[in-house]
Amino acid sequence: MSATAPAESLPILKLRHGEDRRLRAGHLWVFSNEIDIKATPLTGLEPGGLVRVVTERDHFMGYAYANPATLIAARIVSRSAAHPVGPALFDERLRRALALRERLFTHSSYRWVFGESDGLPGLVLDRFGDVVVGQIATLGMQRLKGEIEAAVRRVLAPAVLYWKNDSGARALENLPAELELAWGEAPAALQVVESLADGRALHYRAPFTGGQKTGWFFDQAVNRAALARYVAPGARVLDVCSYAGAWAVTAMAAGAAAATCVDSSQAALDQALANGAANGFPITARRGDAFDVLAALAAEGERFDLVILDHDAELDGESETGSVDIEDHHTLNRSTAFTAELVLLVGRPGVKGVNDLIRLIDCYVELGVPRDRLVPVVNLAPRSPASRAATTRALAELTRPVDTAGTPCAAPLFVRNIRSMEEVHRSAGRLPDALTQPLARAVRRLLLDVGVRNHSTATTAHPIRPGDLGVDDGRAHRGISHHRSTTRSDVA
Repeated sequence: MSATAPAESLPILKLRHGEDRRLRAGHLWVFSNEIDIKATPLTGLEPGGLVRVVTERDHFMGYAYANPATLIAARIVSRSAAHPVGPALFDERLRRALALRERLFTHSSYRWVFGESDGLPGLVLDRFGDVVVGQIATLGMQRLKGEIEAAVRRVLAPAVLYWKNDSGARALENLPAELELAWGEAPAALQVVESLADGRALHYRAPFTGGQKTGWFFDQAVNRAALARYVAPGARVLDVCSYAGAWAVTAMAAGAAAATCVDSSQAALDQALANGAANGFPITARRGDAFDVLAALAAEGERFDLVILDHDAELDGESETGSVDIEDHHTLNRSTAFTAELVLLVGRPGVKGVNDLIRLIDCYVELGVPRDRLVPVVNLAPRSPASRAATTRALAELTRPVDTAGTPCAAPLFVRNIRSMEEVHRSAGRLPDALTQPLARAVRRLLLDVGVRNHSTATTAHPIRPGDLGVDDGRAHRGISHHRSTTRSDVA
């Protein structure tokens, strides 16, 4: 069977009862536990082959490619029964994605196709003028590579198409890493243009074959364009895990007086310095492991007004790359934590969440951050007054300074809007009002109370006022206080 077989000949993938809700809401993934394996056994599916996804009542949900060996058993490519997976669909998706980018950008450097968001799951195409670098992450898309190449020729006809299929995600689909020049002559380097919010253009060069990802992090281009509002005139900027220096150069263009790049790769730092010089900005570089360099900078007394941490993939979630020690991870914040008026440490409720917060507090105290600057924030806070009180008592008891005369941490803040917090972490955008208003009131009280707390005892209670520490649920705040315990018997 060819990669794009006639729709009527495609095997059926039937969902269990009720498992079509996510797909109807717009999701494109079908997980293996959502499939009716009695009606359509996964063992009967060809790995990477196309299927028709239907509900338990045989209502059509979409055309997808399947991989019975992975948790995500199928990824939908088309939701229209009249538009099966094939050349016409690929042409339409590529043209639509291209038209959107040409409307958004004034130059020809951008991420042309970004997987599911452009209706082509498992595929990334980055455009560098007349050069296109692609990555395929899934077995199903790998089997469609020939059709994708033909569509790229028809829609854009770039001089070069290069496949840089060395992503770690391929291992999850039992795909080998491979580098392949589909056509054209490999350039010496990739040419990149990014625009600032005021329309000015910055020009970069990036490695063609030896770089990270496709050669450039286009997924951060919009964030870089928004960087200017965070750069004060004359600021000193630190760009950690800098790669080719795009963040540092952007900061200099936005008015920074100095920028330092930190990376473990000398080749990346050489490219960063060259990119700075090409744009008229002298930047400096420090080679080494990010943790080690940050520790050295702190020991040297260096201070920065803005720290950019576009971290290495090895610091991502433990489900893909293995667990990263939480103390090491948060050590990256230490060069700014010393000068911050307050350091908010965000954790979750429950035993694990409280333990993580305790470890974070211990980590920052060991790094020399004053304990009274540390503010635990409990996200997804429980409604139960008893649970909140127990959390407060546990944090008070287990983070109490060894020196009884020492100042304890601030009482924890309870925030219920976990969705907003996660969105902030992902986008680094403006904090939503639903979060900032209660949090700002609580933090303002802490700032105003610094002098009082410095002269108070460890048993000082801080009452929670309705609305101060999160979305007021009408019950959770009533009659509760934040209490710093000094007796073991007070721990629930």
